[in-house]
Amino acid sequence: MEEKKLEMSLLYAQSKEIIKLYFQEIQKNKINILKYYIVPKKWLDNYKLKNNYSSIKEENPSCDNIDYQNKINLLDEELKLIESLKEKEFIEKYNINYPKNFTLVKKEILNNLKEEYLYEVILGEKNIFIFDNNKENKNKTIFICSLNYENDYKIDITDFFINVDSIIIIDEKSINKEIEKLFNFISEKKGIKNYYKERNIDVSNIGEQNIINKEEDKVGIFYQLLNGNNLNENKIEENDMMKILINNNNSKNKTEIGIKAIFKFNAEKKKEENKPKKKSKCITIYGDIYYYLKRNEIENSNCSITEYKNNNE
Repeated sequence: MEEKKLEMSLLYAQSKEIIKLYFQEIQKNKINILKYYIVPKKWLDNYKLKNNYSSIKEENPSCDNIDYQNKINLLDEELKLIESLKEKEFIEKYNINYPKNFTLVKKEILNNLKEEYLYEVILGEKNIFIFDNNKENKNKTIFICSLNYENDYKIDITDFFINVDSIIIIDEKSINKEIEKLFNFISEKKGIKNYYKERNIDVSNIGEQNIINKEEDKVGIFYQLLNGNNLNENKIEENDMMKILINNNNSKNKTEIGIKAIFKFNAEKKKEENKPKKKSKCITIYGDIYYYLKRNEIENSNCSITEYKNNNE
């Protein structure tokens, strides 16, 4: 039992770490490449449920100085379940399989998962950049992903899932230079939108478009899977409260109250945006309205105001 409790503690700690890394700045000319396994979110949820993950979540333990070398040895039945639950989409034109409805687990945690599940990952500037591990492709493919939640009132901030929003396919001859440009453009709080701006990419266009550099050379393909102006509404939003929550591992009550406040604010904001617009009115004005209003003589003047209600609205 203690062994399973340790496993759940490792999964909890690494999820908190992913969120912290997600919001960190990417420093110019400094790329920190990490290794994670991509696993189906459904499998991880099931594994947590069977091993009483909720008790660890309730304890909200400190995630500092965690030794991730305590590996989880998955039984054959779990390995088969991972295989059966994984979801992928295929872009035939570019021979790209990209994952769907997945999450990340640190390489140091899982012991016997196949290498095909292992990817190089860069986190930061509110994005997750996953390098495709398909060695058959000479071009370099990068999946641009975001953290998402299933609904507005999740209390457990470690219960996120990841989906690919868009894909960058860098031509073989431009790989090193363009990867450097990509992360320098988004570094130090500039974000992925700065790369799109520098490369004249329109994320509102679903599908593919050429990536053209400043010298007007084609350096790759940008492939948009979702409308970039209307991505998942439950994506994590960055604010000071979230930063405090992520760093405050020992205050369970504050964490739950704060997360509820964040999602309540977002829900109220969405509710306000979805309110029907006020009905319009048509007003006709006759005569020298300004003159008589100034003199407060509207009742005995040669002007009138009439309001017409539109009953069709």
